[in-house]
Amino acid sequence: MRTSWVSVESLHHFTKEEKISLYQRLYEALKEDGYFILTDYFSLSDEEETLHRQELARLKKLQGITDDEFYHYDTPLTVRHEIEALSLGGFSSVEILGHWGATHTIKARK
Repeated sequence: MRTSWVSVESLHHFTKEEKISLYQRLYEALKEDGYFILTDYFSLSDEEETLHRQELARLKKLQGITDDEFYHYDTPLTVRHEIEALSLGGFSSVEILGHWGATHTIKARK
């Protein structure tokens, strides 16, 4: 068990559903008073988030890449959707520690 985990600009490739599963595992790996710090950049609107997903699907189709294969393309969630994923992953409180532009630092407590 660990007291904390940190991620910096590495999770913006995953869907909300994939993140919920990941966050559940992180939550379980934390000590009772543990926390997770996430710094990443996010879509500024639901529309932007959707456009990123659509563009990823278009590029994969164009290149014959199946859905189960990874293709490096940024598909950040909105901050609201990220907080929802953390909460659904089990975290009891989620707070924004700071932000600059589209980049935010979020703290999620067990």
